[in-house]
Amino acid sequence: IYSSHALVDKVYIYRNPISESEELVSWRWHYDNHPVEVLKAMVYLTAVGEGDGPFEYLRNRATGEAVTMPPLPLARDSRIAPARMAALLASGHEGFKVLGPAGTVVLFDDNVIHRANRAERHHRDVVVLQARPADFRQEHRIDGRFTGGFAHADFNPDPACYLAVTKKRTQSA
Repeated sequence: IYSSHALVDKVYIYRNPISESEELVSWRWHYDNHPVEVLKAMVYLTAVGEGDGPFEYLRNRATGEAVTMPPLPLARDSRIAPARMAALLASGHEGFKVLGPAGTVVLFDDNVIHRANRAERHHRDVVVLQARPADFRQEHRIDGRFTGGFAHADFNPDPACYLAVTKKRTQSA
């Protein structure tokens, strides 16, 4: 994918429980506001149907192309306002829910506009791997020196970590 070495810098394992509460946090339309090199792989650990809290992303109704937002350094809120979502939905876009059996993998640019849905029938269990390019080969793809979870910063704020794709290499004689 990256044409370089890669590493997993975050691993999240979580349950989307059955809930009737208002839309909060990940249930609201948002994007993750990460550097463009960051990708996520979400693996469904449970079967996910319409009422089981599926992952949903915004796409162009005609082309199926996902709608992405440009990352904004230091932006504090990457939630999409309801009025803006209404305008996007009225202008030819639609939400697409990813349904599938346990083991379904969703590989996505996390700057696509997306959300989790509330689970109404069954909970949804997932593991999410957040990956990025690296300019070195590490022994293990998931390594405590580079990998965290919910207790850690969402991504490494040092931009040098994300230069592997664009950095020009020189060969020494």
